[in-house]
Amino acid sequence: MYLEILFRIVKNLMGSIIGGQIPETRTLSPTEAVLEWLKAYYKKNNLPIQEYNLIGIRDTTDIKNDVINDYLGFWTDDKIFIAKGTTDPSVHFTLNKNDRNKNGTFHLDCGWHERIWIIGKHQNQYKAFVNRWDQCLPTRGWRDANFNFERDPSDIAVKDYVGINLHRMSLNSIATTIGRHSAGCQVVQDPKKYNVFFEVAESTEMFKQNNMCAFNYMLFNIKDLSPFIIENIKQIERG
Repeated sequence: MYLEILFRIVKNLMGSIIGGQIPETRTLSPTEAVLEWLKAYYKKNNLPIQEYNLIGIRDTTDIKNDVINDYLGFWTDDKIFIAKGTTDPSVHFTLNKNDRNKNGTFHLDCGWHERIWIIGKHQNQYKAFVNRWDQCLPTRGWRDANFNFERDPSDIAVKDYVGINLHRMSLNSIATTIGRHSAGCQVVQDPKKYNVFFEVAESTEMFKQNNMCAFNYMLFNIKDLSPFIIENIKQIERG
């Protein structure tokens, strides 16, 4: 039976080629490929898909050198936007004894964060995604108690409202290192790309119907992504 089906497929394929009708093969664009992967990932893991979905991709390579090599973005049913940024705190807020938290520098956990942010103001200064206690669920992460940039058994697990937001770095320039821009927040490098996050979020029906609506966030570890997905994400970020 299977041989008969295979024979029919080959026969039809050869007939199409001989007749000048080459079967159509379609290559997905980077946007299509990543959206397809994201939708499948959320479905497989039973994660709710909102009209607007925030994501981050953490790369701890060279974390001790204060490099900006993570990705932050959002996706909708037919659009994905990616920008460079950081999902980890800086060297300054890890090693500077005067400015760091004495209990350990905060790192947001990789994984799913439900209703983590609403649109508000970062430190009451400018528009950002903020973890407001009366509208959001607490953030989940850990404190680097020995300030070695790594998660150790002795580090402190945290689930609380500790001011972890998604905001930008500089107002009018593109920062070259994390510097003082993150003590644990998720931070976008390019201020122009940062503005796109809100242009799209505030145009959604979920926001128009409730401007205090809470957004979910999925933070991936880049080690868990295939080279194919990573390359497509980089292409999207480059535009």
